[in-house]
Amino acid sequence: ISETRKSLKIGVPKETFFQENRVPLTPEAASVLVANGHQVFIEHDAGEGARYTDADYANAGAIVTYNVADVFKQADYILKISPLSGEEQELLKENQKVISAVNMGGLTPDYIQRFIKKNITALGFEFYLSKDGSMPLVEMLSEIAGVSSIHIASELLTGMQGGQGLLLGGITGIPPAEITIIGAGTVGFNAAQTAMGMGARIRIIDEEIYKLRRIEKELGISVYTSVAQHNYIMDAVRSSDLVLGASFRAGQRAPMVVTEDMVQEMREGSVIIDVAIDQGGCIETSRVTSHEEPTFIKHGVIHYCVPNIAS
Repeated sequence: ISETRKSLKIGVPKETFFQENRVPLTPEAASVLVANGHQVFIEHDAGEGARYTDADYANAGAIVTYNVADVFKQADYILKISPLSGEEQELLKENQKVISAVNMGGLTPDYIQRFIKKNITALGFEFYLSKDGSMPLVEMLSEIAGVSSIHIASELLTGMQGGQGLLLGGITGIPPAEITIIGAGTVGFNAAQTAMGMGARIRIIDEEIYKLRRIEKELGISVYTSVAQHNYIMDAVRSSDLVLGASFRAGQRAPMVVTEDMVQEMREGSVIIDVAIDQGGCIETSRVTSHEEPTFIKHGVIHYCVPNIAS
């Protein structure tokens, strides 16, 4: 007995958020959808930042449009990376479905009312759960941020970037860099794994014992772990060449773990990378930077606080 299959109309507008290079559908994903009887409408140059051309999407069977309004007009499902802007909300038609980041903590009553007025169903990919209770899409982006942050730090620590002129792994007769990671979640785990692979000395600090126990089990006893108490944090930050802030609380502002007094105790040319900056940051001296001007120096310490590392 054959079953009737519903054909979906899926729209992918070009990302307008500052320095957002990602795209929610690759040409390969679009081809799978088209092969299953669905229609994909994608705005001209939507994949440009991710190195995908209009021809790549056209060859996959997607329909390339040159007007963002046409994407919203023809599609029933809108896929995005960043939350919709006010202008994009105006283009929505009644009863559409939106799949994107929702960023609940930053929503305003007016923003929500515009969705309610048009009876929009908004699905936040940051809340998508696997059967094991994990958040696969968020964890994937956190893995990118964790690995990338260590590579970024290795450059910032060089003399060319104003750092101490250190190699993360050291050399014969010279000890490796000391790294303190605040937060034992996905970002912290991947940062620690990458840094250990480069030969650095790692300390990981977190509020949750079970996270620290998991990291010790996965990475071995050579990694030093500590509960997030003021005296432990102060001693670790003071002696660190790199402090990586990766402390998160789901649906809340990131906890302020490292104070300005602690930063003042760090050696000149040391580095701070606050991966939690898009949640308010967990280091008191942090402020948002961009990929164009990613760093600033405060108390002699290089700060890298770009909120969208994964882009």
